[in-house]
Order: sequence, then C-alpha cells, then structure tokens
Amino acid sequence: MRRRTLLISGMAGIALIGGGCSAPEEPPPTGSKFRSPSPLPSMDDSVRQELIAALQRTQTVPYQYTVKSDLTRGDWLEGSGAVDIAARRYRSTINSSGGPLPEVLERINIGTDSYARRGGDKKWVRLDMSRVSAKSFAYFDMADPIGLVKFISTVALAERTGPHGYSGWFNPNGIDDPFLPVGAPSLYGFGLRGTPFQVTTDEHGWVTSLTLTLTDPEDSGKLTMTTTFSGHGKPLKIAAPARSATLEADDFWYA
Repeated sequence: MRRRTLLISGMAGIALIGGGCSAPEEPPPTGSKFRSPSPLPSMDDSVRQELIAALQRTQTVPYQYTVKSDLTRGDWLEGSGAVDIAARRYRSTINSSGGPLPEVLERINIGTDSYARRGGDKKWVRLDMSRVSAKSFAYFDMADPIGLVKFISTVALAERTGPHGYSGWFNPNGIDDPFLPVGAPSLYGFGLRGTPFQVTTDEHGWVTSLTLTLTDPEDSGKLTMTTTFSGHGKPLKIAAPARSATLEADDFWYA
C-alpha cells in the first residue's frame, strides 16, 4: 500500500472492522507536511466570535451535510450524511478514489452502537463504542462526528466578506485527532499554519457551506475541501440496521 501524508484514521478502522478477518494494523505515522500559504493577517476578533457562534449553533440542531474534498496525489473523496448530536444519531456514506480507503464506506451510529459496512457488503458490523478505547483508530466520537467542533477550536481569525459571508484563517496545530475534511475526518493537521477558509450563511444565520484551501506538500498544488449544510433543525430518520443484517465485531477491537 502506498504511503501518503494523510492518516485515514477513523475510516480506515471501519474498513478493517468490515473485513472481519484480520487484526488491526498500526496506523501510518501521524502528522502532515501541509504548509502555510502566507502569514496570518490582523482582523477584528468580534467577527471571529460571531462566526464561531454561528458554527456552534449548527451543532445544537439536526442537520444534513455533503462533503467533497481533494486529497494528495490526485485522490479525492465525497459523501453525504446526517447528524443529530442531541439524539446521538448519525449516518454517512463516503466514496473515495482509492488509497487506504475503501471505495464506499457506510456508517450508522445510534448512541454507543456503531454500524459500518463497505459498499457492496450486505452485512453491517456492529461495534460497541463504550468498550472501545478513545485512543483506538477505530473509535468514533459521537460528540464530534464530522470534525466540526475541532475545526471551530482552530479558527484563529475571521472577517466579513458580505452579509452572508466570512473568510479567515484556521490553525490546527495542537489538535491530536484527524478532523479534515470536515464531514469525513481523516487528515491530521500538524504543521498547518494560517490556512484559509470561507464560510457562507443563509438569511437565518445558519451556516450553509465551509470551504478550506490547503497546499499539497507533494506537488505544491491546492487541495480544496468543501462541506455544505442543509435542513437545519428538521427531524431526521436514522435507524439501526435490522438485526438479521448485522454481525458483531471481533473481540480484538475491545482489547
């Protein structure tokens, strides 16, 4: 398997669970070589606080999302999902171009029950997250399923670009877990400094899109990561798979 600067952590763990026949592999070395395109400018902190409040508001209600992201070496991923933090329910389908990720990965979380399967598989594999170490790369954090909370904590500067727009810079150094792209957390951000982002909101103040632009360390190109949000506050129907379509994860995931 070829190595890249990305650590596909949580999603790689699911892929191995779905395999059901081999012990977990050690993840690749952490850290990335992404570099800052330019120094941080000086901006009004009140705008940053305003943006953070808008992002945090999204976490308080059910919502749906899509994600589309460039990865290194020309790889990419895209997908969609739905989140209800208060009800502790989540579902997603992520499609990737290759590398260490399966082509299609589906996940459903109901409380501490995590179900995952590769595209084409008929059976889901259930993992009890209350028994999985938070340090395991198979662990799934239902408090921050798409990496939005971690992104919010990295917002360093922001300015308004219009009545429904913001631009700014985020600094993910110090975040120990992968959270990029938002919507399919798979990339550690060590070494990123002053990386730009853009946010749009609707007429009600709900965040509708988040776009990050990173510099690819391998070919000096740009990696664009875009997450869209919709259906804010609308009820979601997220149910566990039928018991007849579910297998239990191997015991080694609880070691």
